[in-house]
Amino acid sequence: MIAAIYSRVSTEREVQKDSLTNQEAIIRDVIRGRGWEAYSYVYKESKSGTKANREEIMKLMADAKAGKFNVIVAKELSRLARNQEFAMHIIKQLKILGVHLVTLDGAIDTTKNASDVTGLFSWLYEFESSKISQRIKRVYVQKQKDGLFLGSNAPYGYSIKDKKLTVKEDNTPDIVRRIFSLFQEGNGFDRIARILYEEDIPTPSQVAGKKNASIYWHGSSVRKILENRNYTGDLIQGKETTYDVTIHKRKVVPKSEHIIVEGSHEAIISKEEFELVQELIQKRRRQAHSNPNVKTKPHEIRHLFTEILVCGTCGKNYHYKSNRRNEYICGLYNKHGSKACKPNSINEDALIKVIKDDLQKFSSLINHDKLYKIIHKKQKEKQVNARKRINQITKELDGIINKKVQAMDMLMEGTFTKVQFDSYIKSQDEVSHSLNSELNGMEHQMTSSVNDLKIDEAKKMIDEILSFENWSRALMVRFVDKIVVKGKNDIQIHYRFSSTLKELNDLMEIV
Repeated sequence: MIAAIYSRVSTEREVQKDSLTNQEAIIRDVIRGRGWEAYSYVYKESKSGTKANREEIMKLMADAKAGKFNVIVAKELSRLARNQEFAMHIIKQLKILGVHLVTLDGAIDTTKNASDVTGLFSWLYEFESSKISQRIKRVYVQKQKDGLFLGSNAPYGYSIKDKKLTVKEDNTPDIVRRIFSLFQEGNGFDRIARILYEEDIPTPSQVAGKKNASIYWHGSSVRKILENRNYTGDLIQGKETTYDVTIHKRKVVPKSEHIIVEGSHEAIISKEEFELVQELIQKRRRQAHSNPNVKTKPHEIRHLFTEILVCGTCGKNYHYKSNRRNEYICGLYNKHGSKACKPNSINEDALIKVIKDDLQKFSSLINHDKLYKIIHKKQKEKQVNARKRINQITKELDGIINKKVQAMDMLMEGTFTKVQFDSYIKSQDEVSHSLNSELNGMEHQMTSSVNDLKIDEAKKMIDEILSFENWSRALMVRFVDKIVVKGKNDIQIHYRFSSTLKELNDLMEIV
């Protein structure tokens, strides 16, 4: 018998290089003990056993087909493959070729007709790989939850120091701020890209030092920066994951399951400005989808309430009419007359007065002396309840892990069949998924309630707005989302901080 030696480790770390040597020495002792001859070439590699396209395993099978040996000796089946499907493919091919397989752990020895257990062992090895993969994922997830940045390239304007994002000391953070300002001024993605290119601003790929980095800015690069929440100081990770340990492809993770650590690093863009830009992006997308014939590139906005005032009757935007004493009228009426819509109009100065009166009321509300104490009490109650539930969920998840281990023992003892085991593991995975979803919700609840920072931000915004004698378009879009007009005395103003103010109103009713 001519025996081929096959050994494998999963990585090229130094400690595992010694393992390759040890595997080969042990296998040679077994070959000598059986009175066989060792084939001259030793097949060894340092790659994951879940991958099928490994160079050495492919060479091993090719040489087996060429009849260069008639038995393969490996430490265990998992050395050949941890993927059940690929392991069974190898076994099948070896049977066809008449090549035997012997593993040192005694699990497989086809020279003694003991091949009937190969399917079970290959499945067990794959199951073990899956468990190891899950453990590694949990470690990565925990690091992400601790606010460590695990990506290879930092967002434009940031660098990585001790696994944390830090604002760079060059001009790239200012470029990020300028991109946000240019977009709010009405420039589109492509227009901003052209401005940056014409001014010889280094592209993200150039700053990252990538090979063949492009000197050209693209609209997609600008959009990526504008939609990157990391610029607010919140770290967003876990957007992609692998399907399975045996399937080396990645899938997109739903936004609700992203790992978010608020206040992880220094912000370049305020959260208010970031959210405003996201709303403007979505608004332009909706306009493009609703009317394909409308130019999607932003146009210059000359008047205070253009694209903010909406007719409560037909839903169209109001148009500014300079010949009507600083008034706005329904756009549909302006174009098609009273048959199309009512001749509703609103004076700009009158509308400004309504908004100022609202802001004065809000400012008075926020200055209420009992407000902070009430908020602190409510927030503490929410956090205590959420923490209790988080502890319960953690214990339940630990219990599921123990149940899976017990099920594995029952499978090995023969108490469980393979079908029963698969069904049980599937049911436990479903419970685990549900608990993890609830856990994410509880963790979000710990930080989502109204706090002093939100109140201070609202107060700061309102005071800043009231301090301006002449309001600008840029100032208006910062705190007003839209204004619905049904008549001179029927005006609904949708402020951008309405949700915070509503929570404040609800709390004030308790005082």
